[in-house]
Amino acid sequence: MERWNLFWTEERKETCIEGVKTAGQSNHFKAEAFYEFENLISKDYTLLTESDQNIIINSFFSSLLKKKDGKVYLLNTLKVDQKDKKNLYSTIAQNDYAVLWDKEYFSVQLVDSLKDDFKRLVWISLSAVFLILLISYGRFELAIIAMIPLIVSWLWTLGLMGLFGIQFNIFNIIISTFIFGLGVDYAVFILNALIENRKYGRNELASSKLSILLSALTTFAGIGVLIFAKHPALNSIAALSIIGIGSILFLSFTLLPLCYRFLYFTNGKNRTAPITLYNLFSSVFAFTQFLVGCIILTGTIPVLLILPIKMKTKKYIFHRLVQWGHRFIVYSIFGIKKKFINIEKFDLSSPKIIVSNHQSHLDLSLIMMLHPKIIVLTNNWVW
Repeated sequence: MERWNLFWTEERKETCIEGVKTAGQSNHFKAEAFYEFENLISKDYTLLTESDQNIIINSFFSSLLKKKDGKVYLLNTLKVDQKDKKNLYSTIAQNDYAVLWDKEYFSVQLVDSLKDDFKRLVWISLSAVFLILLISYGRFELAIIAMIPLIVSWLWTLGLMGLFGIQFNIFNIIISTFIFGLGVDYAVFILNALIENRKYGRNELASSKLSILLSALTTFAGIGVLIFAKHPALNSIAALSIIGIGSILFLSFTLLPLCYRFLYFTNGKNRTAPITLYNLFSSVFAFTQFLVGCIILTGTIPVLLILPIKMKTKKYIFHRLVQWGHRFIVYSIFGIKKKFINIEKFDLSSPKIIVSNHQSHLDLSLIMMLHPKIIVLTNNWVW
Protein backbone atom coordinates (compact mmCIF):
# COMPACT_ATOMS: atom_id res chain seq x y z
CA MET A 1 0.00 0.00 0.00
CA GLU A 2 2.86 2.38 0.73
CA ARG A 3 4.33 1.69 -2.71
CA TRP A 4 0.92 2.37 -4.24
CA ASN A 5 0.64 5.73 -2.41
CA LEU A 6 4.09 6.77 -3.65
CA PHE A 7 3.06 5.92 -7.19
CA TRP A 8 -0.49 7.35 -7.09
CA THR A 9 0.24 10.98 -6.17
CA GLU A 10 -2.21 13.89 -6.35
CA GLU A 11 -0.43 15.17 -9.43
CA ARG A 12 -0.89 11.86 -11.20
CA LYS A 13 -4.58 11.84 -10.20
CA GLU A 14 -5.15 15.31 -11.73
CA THR A 15 -3.25 14.40 -14.86
CA CYS A 16 -5.34 11.24 -15.29
CA ILE A 17 -8.64 13.13 -14.77
CA GLU A 18 -7.69 15.94 -17.16
CA GLY A 19 -6.63 13.43 -19.79
CA VAL A 20 -9.94 11.62 -19.60
CA LYS A 21 -11.95 14.88 -19.76
CA THR A 22 -9.94 16.11 -22.76
CA ALA A 23 -10.52 12.82 -24.56
CA GLY A 24 -14.23 13.05 -23.71
CA GLN A 25 -14.61 16.60 -25.01
CA SER A 26 -12.91 15.67 -28.25
CA ASN A 27 -15.48 12.91 -28.66
CA HIS A 28 -18.35 15.24 -27.70
CA PHE A 29 -19.11 13.68 -24.27
CA LYS A 30 -20.71 15.84 -21.57
CA ALA A 31 -18.45 16.87 -18.69
CA GLU A 32 -20.74 15.30 -16.06
CA ALA A 33 -20.34 11.92 -17.76
CA PHE A 34 -16.98 11.58 -15.98
CA TYR A 35 -18.08 12.51 -12.47
CA GLU A 36 -18.21 8.87 -11.28
CA PHE A 37 -14.78 8.22 -12.74
CA GLU A 38 -13.40 11.35 -11.09
CA ASN A 39 -14.84 10.27 -7.73
CA LEU A 40 -13.36 6.77 -8.21
CA ILE A 41 -9.92 8.20 -8.94
CA SER A 42 -10.00 10.79 -6.18
CA LYS A 43 -11.15 8.41 -3.46
CA ASP A 44 -8.70 7.48 -0.71
CA TYR A 45 -8.31 3.70 -0.52
CA THR A 46 -7.27 1.66 2.51
CA LEU A 47 -6.57 -2.05 3.03
CA LEU A 48 -9.44 -4.27 4.12
CA THR A 49 -9.30 -5.58 7.62
CA GLU A 50 -8.73 -9.32 8.02
CA SER A 51 -12.30 -9.85 9.22
CA ASP A 52 -13.66 -8.03 6.13
CA GLN A 53 -11.43 -10.14 3.90
CA ASN A 54 -12.76 -13.35 5.49
CA ILE A 55 -16.35 -12.21 5.02
CA ILE A 56 -15.80 -11.45 1.33
CA ILE A 57 -13.86 -14.67 0.68
CA ASN A 58 -16.36 -16.90 2.51
CA SER A 59 -19.33 -15.18 0.90
CA PHE A 60 -18.20 -15.00 -2.73
CA PHE A 61 -14.95 -16.91 -3.23
CA SER A 62 -15.13 -19.89 -0.84
CA SER A 63 -14.73 -22.33 -3.74
CA LEU A 64 -11.74 -20.44 -5.16
CA LEU A 65 -9.78 -19.14 -2.16
CA LYS A 66 -8.76 -20.76 1.11
CA LYS A 67 -6.82 -19.24 3.99
CA LYS A 68 -4.94 -21.51 6.36
CA ASP A 69 -1.95 -20.98 8.65
CA GLY A 70 -1.33 -17.48 7.32
CA LYS A 71 -1.29 -18.66 3.71
CA VAL A 72 -3.77 -18.01 0.91
CA TYR A 73 -4.51 -20.85 -1.54
CA LEU A 74 -5.97 -20.21 -4.96
CA LEU A 75 -8.03 -23.23 -6.02
CA ASN A 76 -8.42 -24.37 -9.59
CA THR A 77 -9.65 -27.47 -11.42
CA LEU A 78 -7.54 -29.42 -13.87
CA LYS A 79 -8.86 -32.04 -16.25
CA VAL A 80 -6.25 -34.34 -17.78
CA ASP A 81 -6.25 -37.70 -19.50
CA GLN A 82 -5.27 -40.75 -17.49
CA LYS A 83 -2.09 -41.15 -19.53
CA ASP A 84 -0.94 -37.60 -18.57
CA LYS A 85 -1.48 -37.99 -14.82
CA LYS A 86 2.06 -39.14 -14.07
CA ASN A 87 3.53 -36.14 -15.86
CA LEU A 88 1.20 -33.85 -13.92
CA TYR A 89 2.26 -35.44 -10.61
CA SER A 90 5.95 -34.95 -11.40
CA THR A 91 5.41 -31.34 -12.51
CA ILE A 92 3.46 -30.41 -9.37
CA ALA A 93 6.06 -32.13 -7.18
CA GLN A 94 8.75 -29.80 -8.53
CA ASN A 95 6.72 -26.68 -7.66
CA ASP A 96 7.06 -25.57 -4.03
CA TYR A 97 4.00 -23.31 -4.27
CA ALA A 98 1.52 -25.78 -5.71
CA VAL A 99 -0.50 -28.54 -4.05
CA LEU A 100 -2.35 -31.26 -5.98
CA TRP A 101 -5.55 -32.86 -4.69
CA ASP A 102 -6.69 -35.84 -6.80
CA LYS A 103 -10.19 -36.95 -5.74
CA GLU A 104 -10.02 -40.11 -7.81
CA TYR A 105 -6.75 -41.13 -6.17
CA PHE A 106 -8.15 -40.69 -2.68
CA SER A 107 -11.36 -42.51 -3.61
CA VAL A 108 -9.37 -45.48 -4.92
CA GLN A 109 -7.21 -45.49 -1.80
CA LEU A 110 -10.32 -45.39 0.38
CA VAL A 111 -11.91 -48.32 -1.45
CA ASP A 112 -8.67 -50.33 -1.28
CA SER A 113 -8.43 -49.64 2.44
CA LEU A 114 -12.04 -50.72 2.89
CA LYS A 115 -11.33 -53.92 0.93
CA ASP A 116 -8.40 -54.77 3.20
CA ASP A 117 -10.47 -54.07 6.30
CA PHE A 118 -13.37 -56.02 4.80
CA LYS A 119 -11.21 -59.11 4.26
CA ARG A 120 -10.05 -58.96 7.86
CA LEU A 121 -13.60 -58.43 9.11
CA VAL A 122 -14.83 -61.39 7.03
CA TRP A 123 -12.39 -63.72 8.79
CA ILE A 124 -13.28 -62.27 12.18
CA SER A 125 -17.01 -62.65 11.43
CA LEU A 126 -16.59 -66.22 10.18
CA SER A 127 -14.62 -67.15 13.29
CA ALA A 128 -17.17 -65.54 15.60
CA VAL A 129 -20.11 -67.22 13.82
CA PHE A 130 -18.36 -70.61 13.89
CA LEU A 131 -17.68 -70.25 17.62
CA ILE A 132 -21.32 -69.37 18.31
CA LEU A 133 -22.54 -72.32 16.22
CA LEU A 134 -20.10 -74.63 17.98
CA ILE A 135 -21.35 -73.53 21.40
CA SER A 136 -24.99 -73.80 20.28
CA TYR A 137 -24.80 -77.27 18.70
CA GLY A 138 -21.99 -78.71 20.80
CA ARG A 139 -20.47 -80.57 17.84
CA PHE A 140 -17.73 -79.53 15.44
CA GLU A 141 -19.41 -81.49 12.66
CA LEU A 142 -22.71 -79.58 12.91
CA ALA A 143 -20.93 -76.24 13.14
CA ILE A 144 -18.88 -77.08 10.05
CA ILE A 145 -21.82 -78.15 7.86
CA ALA A 146 -23.68 -74.98 8.91
CA MET A 147 -20.69 -72.94 7.68
CA ILE A 148 -20.26 -74.80 4.38
CA PRO A 149 -23.14 -73.00 2.54
CA LEU A 150 -21.85 -69.63 3.75
CA ILE A 151 -18.32 -70.22 2.51
CA VAL A 152 -19.33 -71.83 -0.79
CA SER A 153 -21.91 -69.12 -1.51
CA TRP A 154 -19.28 -66.44 -0.87
CA LEU A 155 -16.95 -68.14 -3.37
CA TRP A 156 -19.82 -68.36 -5.87
CA THR A 157 -20.60 -64.67 -5.33
CA LEU A 158 -17.00 -63.61 -5.93
CA GLY A 159 -16.82 -65.78 -9.05
CA LEU A 160 -20.07 -64.45 -10.51
CA MET A 161 -19.08 -60.86 -9.72
CA GLY A 162 -15.86 -61.40 -11.65
CA LEU A 163 -17.75 -63.09 -14.49
CA PHE A 164 -20.20 -60.19 -14.87
CA GLY A 165 -17.59 -57.49 -14.24
CA ILE A 166 -19.14 -56.21 -10.98
CA GLN A 167 -16.56 -54.27 -8.99
CA PHE A 168 -16.49 -53.92 -5.21
CA ASN A 169 -17.29 -50.41 -4.01
CA ILE A 170 -18.20 -48.78 -0.72
CA PHE A 171 -21.89 -49.51 -1.16
CA ASN A 172 -21.85 -53.21 -2.03
CA ILE A 173 -19.15 -53.89 0.57
CA ILE A 174 -21.62 -52.65 3.19
CA ILE A 175 -24.54 -54.63 1.73
CA SER A 176 -22.46 -57.84 1.71
CA THR A 177 -22.52 -57.89 5.52
CA PHE A 178 -26.31 -57.86 5.35
CA ILE A 179 -26.24 -60.81 2.94
CA PHE A 180 -23.86 -62.69 5.24
CA GLY A 181 -26.28 -62.26 8.15
CA LEU A 182 -29.17 -63.60 6.09
CA GLY A 183 -27.04 -66.57 5.07
CA VAL A 184 -26.38 -67.44 8.69
CA ASP A 185 -30.11 -67.32 9.43
CA TYR A 186 -30.99 -69.53 6.46
CA ALA A 187 -28.37 -72.15 7.36
CA VAL A 188 -29.40 -72.24 11.02
CA PHE A 189 -33.13 -72.59 10.20
CA ILE A 190 -32.51 -75.51 7.81
CA LEU A 191 -30.11 -77.26 10.17
CA ASN A 192 -32.48 -76.89 13.15
CA ALA A 193 -35.32 -78.38 11.09
CA LEU A 194 -33.14 -81.37 10.12
CA ILE A 195 -32.11 -81.95 13.74
CA GLU A 196 -35.71 -81.72 14.96
CA ASN A 197 -36.81 -84.22 12.33
CA ARG A 198 -34.13 -86.73 13.33
CA LYS A 199 -34.58 -86.31 17.10
CA TYR A 200 -38.33 -86.06 17.44
CA GLY A 201 -39.71 -87.08 14.04
CA ARG A 202 -41.26 -83.65 13.48
CA ASN A 203 -41.01 -82.68 9.82
CA GLU A 204 -40.50 -78.92 10.02
CA LEU A 205 -38.21 -78.72 7.01
CA ALA A 206 -40.99 -77.71 4.60
CA SER A 207 -42.23 -74.86 6.80
CA SER A 208 -38.68 -73.65 7.39
CA LYS A 209 -37.99 -73.62 3.66
CA LEU A 210 -41.20 -71.69 3.05
CA SER A 211 -40.25 -69.06 5.65
CA ILE A 212 -36.78 -68.69 4.17
CA LEU A 213 -38.19 -68.45 0.66
CA LEU A 214 -40.58 -65.66 1.69
CA SER A 215 -37.71 -63.82 3.36
CA ALA A 216 -35.61 -64.12 0.20
CA LEU A 217 -38.46 -62.96 -2.04
CA THR A 218 -39.07 -59.95 0.22
CA THR A 219 -35.39 -59.03 0.02
CA PHE A 220 -35.39 -59.46 -3.76
CA ALA A 221 -38.44 -57.20 -4.03
CA GLY A 222 -36.95 -54.55 -1.75
CA ILE A 223 -33.33 -54.45 -2.90
CA GLY A 224 -33.25 -56.47 -6.09
CA VAL A 225 -35.50 -53.97 -7.85
CA LEU A 226 -32.54 -51.55 -7.81
CA ILE A 227 -31.09 -53.63 -10.65
CA PHE A 228 -33.13 -51.35 -12.94
CA ALA A 229 -31.47 -48.21 -11.52
CA LYS A 230 -29.20 -46.28 -13.86
CA HIS A 231 -26.77 -45.22 -11.15
CA PRO A 232 -23.89 -47.77 -11.11
CA ALA A 233 -23.66 -47.82 -7.29
CA LEU A 234 -27.35 -48.70 -6.87
CA ASN A 235 -27.11 -51.20 -9.69
CA SER A 236 -24.13 -52.96 -8.06
CA ILE A 237 -25.99 -53.17 -4.72
CA ALA A 238 -28.90 -54.94 -6.41
CA ALA A 239 -26.63 -57.25 -8.43
CA LEU A 240 -24.66 -58.31 -5.33
CA SER A 241 -27.89 -58.87 -3.38
CA ILE A 242 -29.42 -61.04 -6.09
CA ILE A 243 -26.24 -63.10 -6.59
CA GLY A 244 -25.42 -63.47 -2.88
CA ILE A 245 -28.90 -64.26 -1.58
CA GLY A 246 -29.64 -66.52 -4.56
CA SER A 247 -26.46 -68.50 -3.92
CA ILE A 248 -27.02 -68.93 -0.18
CA LEU A 249 -30.68 -69.82 -0.77
CA PHE A 250 -29.84 -72.56 -3.28
CA LEU A 251 -27.00 -74.01 -1.17
CA SER A 252 -29.05 -73.97 2.03
CA PHE A 253 -31.82 -75.93 0.31
CA THR A 254 -29.51 -78.46 -1.39
CA LEU A 255 -25.94 -78.74 -0.08
CA LEU A 256 -26.71 -78.38 3.64
CA PRO A 257 -29.26 -81.28 3.77
CA LEU A 258 -26.85 -83.47 1.77
CA CYS A 259 -24.02 -82.81 4.23
CA TYR A 260 -26.30 -83.50 7.21
CA ARG A 261 -27.60 -86.77 5.75
CA PHE A 262 -24.03 -87.84 5.00
CA LEU A 263 -23.23 -87.57 8.72
CA TYR A 264 -26.23 -89.52 10.04
CA PHE A 265 -27.63 -91.65 7.22
CA THR A 266 -26.43 -94.22 4.70
CA ASN A 267 -28.59 -95.80 2.01
CA GLY A 268 -31.63 -94.10 3.53
CA LYS A 269 -31.08 -95.65 7.00
CA ASN A 270 -29.55 -94.37 10.23
CA ARG A 271 -25.86 -95.05 10.55
CA THR A 272 -24.77 -97.31 13.40
CA ALA A 273 -22.71 -94.36 14.62
CA PRO A 274 -22.77 -90.85 13.13
CA ILE A 275 -19.69 -89.66 11.27
CA THR A 276 -17.52 -87.48 13.47
CA LEU A 277 -14.28 -85.70 12.71
CA TYR A 278 -12.39 -88.23 14.82
CA ASN A 279 -13.73 -91.39 13.22
CA LEU A 280 -13.56 -89.81 9.77
CA PHE A 281 -9.91 -88.95 10.31
CA SER A 282 -9.21 -92.41 11.73
CA SER A 283 -10.87 -94.10 8.76
CA VAL A 284 -9.03 -92.01 6.19
CA PHE A 285 -5.76 -92.45 8.07
CA ALA A 286 -6.18 -96.22 8.30
CA PHE A 287 -7.26 -96.60 4.68
CA THR A 288 -4.29 -94.49 3.54
CA GLN A 289 -1.96 -96.77 5.49
CA PHE A 290 -3.64 -99.78 3.86
CA LEU A 291 -3.06 -98.42 0.35
CA VAL A 292 0.54 -97.43 1.06
CA GLY A 293 1.16 -100.84 2.66
CA CYS A 294 -0.25 -102.60 -0.42
CA ILE A 295 2.13 -100.64 -2.68
CA ILE A 296 5.13 -101.38 -0.46
CA LEU A 297 4.34 -105.09 -0.12
CA THR A 298 3.79 -105.38 -3.86
CA GLY A 299 7.23 -103.85 -4.35
CA THR A 300 8.83 -106.48 -2.09
CA ILE A 301 7.64 -109.36 -4.29
CA PRO A 302 10.38 -108.95 -6.96
CA VAL A 303 12.97 -108.57 -4.20
CA LEU A 304 11.87 -111.81 -2.52
CA LEU A 305 11.83 -113.67 -5.83
CA ILE A 306 15.51 -112.98 -6.53
CA LEU A 307 16.65 -113.98 -3.02
CA PRO A 308 18.59 -117.28 -2.99
CA ILE A 309 16.25 -119.00 -0.53
CA LYS A 310 13.53 -121.61 -0.76
CA MET A 311 10.11 -120.60 -2.15
CA LYS A 312 8.43 -121.78 1.05
CA THR A 313 10.62 -119.40 3.08
CA LYS A 314 9.88 -116.56 0.65
CA LYS A 315 6.14 -117.11 1.05
CA TYR A 316 6.45 -117.20 4.84
CA ILE A 317 8.41 -113.92 4.90
CA PHE A 318 5.83 -112.26 2.66
CA HIS A 319 2.91 -113.47 4.79
CA ARG A 320 4.67 -112.26 7.94
CA LEU A 321 5.08 -108.83 6.37
CA VAL A 322 1.37 -108.81 5.50
CA GLN A 323 0.45 -109.76 9.08
CA TRP A 324 2.69 -107.06 10.63
CA GLY A 325 1.39 -104.45 8.20
CA HIS A 326 -2.25 -105.11 9.15
CA ARG A 327 -1.38 -105.23 12.83
CA PHE A 328 0.31 -101.84 12.50
CA ILE A 329 -2.85 -100.43 10.88
CA VAL A 330 -5.13 -101.71 13.67
CA TYR A 331 -2.95 -100.56 16.56
CA SER A 332 -2.14 -97.17 14.99
CA ILE A 333 -5.78 -96.13 15.49
CA PHE A 334 -5.59 -94.67 18.99
CA GLY A 335 -8.50 -94.13 21.34
CA ILE A 336 -10.30 -97.37 20.44
CA LYS A 337 -10.27 -100.25 22.90
CA LYS A 338 -9.17 -103.55 21.36
CA LYS A 339 -10.19 -106.87 22.90
CA PHE A 340 -9.64 -110.45 21.71
CA ILE A 341 -12.25 -113.00 22.80
CA ASN A 342 -11.35 -116.71 22.93
CA ILE A 343 -8.07 -116.08 21.09
CA GLU A 344 -6.71 -119.27 22.66
CA LYS A 345 -9.16 -121.30 20.59
CA PHE A 346 -7.79 -119.86 17.37
CA ASP A 347 -5.89 -122.90 16.03
CA LEU A 348 -4.69 -123.15 12.44
CA SER A 349 -2.77 -126.41 12.83
CA SER A 350 -5.33 -127.89 10.47
CA PRO A 351 -7.12 -126.22 7.51
CA LYS A 352 -9.91 -123.82 8.51
CA ILE A 353 -12.35 -121.48 6.73
CA ILE A 354 -12.84 -118.06 8.35
CA VAL A 355 -16.04 -116.24 7.37
CA SER A 356 -16.64 -112.56 8.14
CA ASN A 357 -19.88 -110.63 7.66
CA HIS A 358 -17.66 -107.82 6.33
CA GLN A 359 -19.33 -104.81 7.92
CA SER A 360 -16.40 -102.52 7.09
CA HIS A 361 -13.06 -102.42 5.32
CA LEU A 362 -11.41 -102.90 8.69
CA ASP A 363 -12.59 -106.53 8.79
CA LEU A 364 -9.84 -107.55 6.37
CA SER A 365 -7.10 -106.04 8.53
CA LEU A 366 -8.57 -107.55 11.71
CA ILE A 367 -8.46 -111.04 10.15
CA MET A 368 -5.09 -110.76 8.41
CA MET A 369 -3.34 -109.61 11.60
CA LEU A 370 -4.24 -112.85 13.43
CA HIS A 371 -1.86 -115.28 11.70
CA PRO A 372 0.59 -115.40 8.77
CA LYS A 373 -1.01 -118.55 7.33
CA ILE A 374 -4.29 -116.78 6.42
CA ILE A 375 -5.00 -116.55 2.69
CA VAL A 376 -7.75 -114.28 1.34
CA LEU A 377 -10.14 -115.30 -1.43
CA THR A 378 -11.85 -112.48 -3.33
CA ASN A 379 -13.86 -111.75 -6.47
CA ASN A 380 -12.38 -110.75 -9.80
CA TRP A 381 -13.63 -107.14 -9.57
CA VAL A 382 -11.16 -106.46 -6.74
CA TRP A 383 -8.28 -106.89 -9.15
